[in-house]
Amino acid sequence: MTIERSKRSSGRWAVLALALLAVSACSGGSPITESSGGGVAWVEMPTKSDGTLRAAFAKPAGPGPHPGAIFGHGTGVRVHGHEKAVAQGETDVRAFARALADAGFVAVAPLRTANSNTASVVRGQFTGSAQLWEDTIDFGRRSVLEARRWLMARPEVDAKRIVVVGFSEGGNATLWALGDEPQIAAAVLMSPASIDHGPKRSLRAAAQSEVLLRVKTPILVTAGTDDNQAILGSLRRALLPALEGAGATVTAKLEYPGSHGSFYAIRQDFWDDIVAFLKRHTAP
Repeated sequence: MTIERSKRSSGRWAVLALALLAVSACSGGSPITESSGGGVAWVEMPTKSDGTLRAAFAKPAGPGPHPGAIFGHGTGVRVHGHEKAVAQGETDVRAFARALADAGFVAVAPLRTANSNTASVVRGQFTGSAQLWEDTIDFGRRSVLEARRWLMARPEVDAKRIVVVGFSEGGNATLWALGDEPQIAAAVLMSPASIDHGPKRSLRAAAQSEVLLRVKTPILVTAGTDDNQAILGSLRRALLPALEGAGATVTAKLEYPGSHGSFYAIRQDFWDDIVAFLKRHTAP
């Protein structure tokens, strides 16, 4: 395992302006048709067990085959809905899809809505039962696997080079998905939520689970210097040592300037590292 400390300044980093401009013209309402490469589109992604998920979709120019990428959002988007979450300054999945396409990946970012009214976080406090939170993570785990199948069926995607980037709740769900699908080429857990309120799907539970023994995917874990203490504690004292013990290929960068919310939008310092990691593990 490699643990790296960021040596960059703690000053404010610019959001990837071009990505936000590219997505600003996209409708926030009903689904639209797929784009041919220039922008971001809303598409309908059918699943085997969870109905049809609305997803942001973007792809690079050219016929490919290109590597594929899945982006998984956090709790705020699930609970508030995408448009309201964006208005509140939380993650715009279109910006991440566009940035992944700019990096050469065919990208899809499904919107998860499971238990949006019953498993949430209000003023820093979890609401909803442990079972609801565990079901929510399982829904997220399935959405990663369904998105992978959806990308694999596309002619412009190289099915052997599909990666996952998950933030917060999406990062936790990504971790659990890796135990089910060892063929994922690389994964990034951006400040993955600890989910202590759903103990069977928490980071600490993953650290004690045989799931880690099935993880074959190279992993990059990121977090901020002022990140949620439950996340930092779970990473440093449980998950990272367990991944190392299981023989996983993992790099941890836990000292980017800022808090959990620093990962809501693309910031050049951590995004450059993520793209470099993904490209390294998807080189033809």
